[in-house]
Amino acid sequence: MTLFNDINRGVVVNRTLNKHPAQAWLSILDMKIDHSVNTFLSSVGKLKLVEMTGATLVNIPITNPTYGEIGIDYRAEVEIEKEIELVKKSILSKIQEKPVIADITALDRILSSNTKIDKCKLYEKVDRFIGELLSKVDDFILFSPYGEPTKENVHEEHGVYLATVERPNSRRPLELLEISLQFLKLNKGTKIY
Repeated sequence: MTLFNDINRGVVVNRTLNKHPAQAWLSILDMKIDHSVNTFLSSVGKLKLVEMTGATLVNIPITNPTYGEIGIDYRAEVEIEKEIELVKKSILSKIQEKPVIADITALDRILSSNTKIDKCKLYEKVDRFIGELLSKVDDFILFSPYGEPTKENVHEEHGVYLATVERPNSRRPLELLEISLQFLKLNKGTKIY
């Protein structure tokens, strides 16, 4: 809750057709909306945002297993603690040398397949991880490109946005492509609108 008082905050809106994790993340990383993506990709070409920033990708759900430094099977029951530890270790090993874009998929994986789970306990674990991680960095963008799952791989359209970089318009939700521009602004130190 401390973050809500000290930084830029808002809502991300995902207006893609099917709200699949791969579609949302690919839209941000390739800096264009592709409504034809409705499943995990089998291979990934060059991603515009990664090329422009040199960012390291960690556990990004555009492929299954996830893409980047860590690959977790999206259908497997990997414990949230194990995923958090792997992602944290990967982020901390790279963050001093280059930008990092990372995802914790456990909330989505677990909530879309198990309706009887105590989701507050899951969010608590992710919150602790975020608090620990953010205490080690000066600048960040923390966001979800979609909300909670409504069924497997389909999500609510609104996610969270918290960042040290000012939003382009504080009166409306951020679109997926604006996340890309915010990341560029943060990493290049330039204003991009």
